[in-house]
Amino acid sequence: MTEAASYDAEHYVQRLDLGEDPFAVDFESDYFYAGGMRRQLLDQLVHFSRFGGQTVLLVGATGSGTSTLLDQAYELIEDAMDCCFINAEESTSPEQLLESLNEQLNFQLPSPISQVDFLAALRSGLIIDGEPEPIMLAVDQAHYLSIDAYKLLHQMVDLGEGNICLLIAGEYQVEQLAKLASFNDEHIKLVELEPLTETETGDYILGLLRSVGYAGDLPLSNDQLAVLYERSGGNLFEVNQLVPSLLNVKAIATPSTFRFGIPIAHVAAIGILAGALIVSWLYQGRDDQPVEVATSQQPVSVERVEPPSIALIKEAHVVPEPEQQESVASVEPTNVPSIEEVNTESIDYSASAKVEPEPEKVISALSVPPVPPAPAVPAKKAEPKPAAETKPIIPVREQRLLAYPETNYVLQLIGSVDEARAREFVKRYINRMPVTYFETRLKGKPWFVVVTGPYNEKPAALAGIKVLPQELQKQRPWARSIAGVQKDIRENRQ
Repeated sequence: MTEAASYDAEHYVQRLDLGEDPFAVDFESDYFYAGGMRRQLLDQLVHFSRFGGQTVLLVGATGSGTSTLLDQAYELIEDAMDCCFINAEESTSPEQLLESLNEQLNFQLPSPISQVDFLAALRSGLIIDGEPEPIMLAVDQAHYLSIDAYKLLHQMVDLGEGNICLLIAGEYQVEQLAKLASFNDEHIKLVELEPLTETETGDYILGLLRSVGYAGDLPLSNDQLAVLYERSGGNLFEVNQLVPSLLNVKAIATPSTFRFGIPIAHVAAIGILAGALIVSWLYQGRDDQPVEVATSQQPVSVERVEPPSIALIKEAHVVPEPEQQESVASVEPTNVPSIEEVNTESIDYSASAKVEPEPEKVISALSVPPVPPAPAVPAKKAEPKPAAETKPIIPVREQRLLAYPETNYVLQLIGSVDEARAREFVKRYINRMPVTYFETRLKGKPWFVVVTGPYNEKPAALAGIKVLPQELQKQRPWARSIAGVQKDIRENRQ
């Protein structure tokens, strides 16, 4: 089980009340999805491995779930016979293969182990008290194995004369690698793991969520499920990568409302209106203050009291002295209300009167439309500096793939840890069809994928398999969306 992690309230783990995050990279679970023919394939693996007398090859696309299915078969078979498990990602050469098997079979041969000594020990270990003692060798990630390692496995199978059962799981090129190591067609039982359908994808997600305590229905809409299936193609690894973003998007998209059901937008509008009324009241209260005029016998010049709105107009538009107004009037902007339009003639400016603006006229003054600011002199735009030239970090072949529409598809032909092998494959077929390769990561290591295309849609890509050279059809090429390919390229080039 993974360590407990903390999540905020909007995270799908909290929102769906999950015991763990089933889509976390380090999540470990006993959950096995039996749909999508996986239960039937599991029964076939167990039966053919024990009683078929053939080498069983379980093949599928990267992330299709072959490792999970192999683990399930191994658990069922190890109760009936001695078993050895090889992870070819860690043991790729014949020497590493011998070291692992020597330890698991407890032969105690000294290092370095010679093939002759190991095969002799294996022959004697297959007979105990005069009775044959079958052994099953399960190899996962077998596409990592070298040809020499396959040849060593073939020698073991021939040596066992039916007492060594070989179960190999990996990507589609495993079949070709086995044949290159002299495994004949009649000695091979091929079991192919197909991607899930759209309905099976929904069932898988719901089952996985329920394995960690979820009690509801599928928390994805039909549209979300359709988009998920389109992007993932029913590939389990791709599904697990995409589901968290869909679940979190749903949480973010949930609208927040006021506690009494009033939308926040309406509350904001009410607040703005209230603020405007308060500001108007404050301005009105300031304008209502009477101006007291001195009652001295001496002539007193009374200062004109004007509402603030008029003062703002004057400040924005420099109004000349009274004797200059006639000459300047012709240049005043036509869209700005003149001061004369504000009805202030009724204000008595005599020395013996108190100046009290009438409330209606003050309000009229406050309702003057806002004056646009005087046109500013446009600043001279700074000329953009030429961007520094940098060498492209993405190869041209990958740039072409990034330029394809996301709705297109390609056919994945092979994948390899060896870039030289991918280049050689492309060189071999480049004059016969449009073929290229790109680099991605598989379990943290470089992985080179050869593809052909593009095709406008998935059915066209699937139909394109039938026109491929016969040797490529046997490798079970599969359709991948350009969107998924582009995602792999970008993530690798970050």
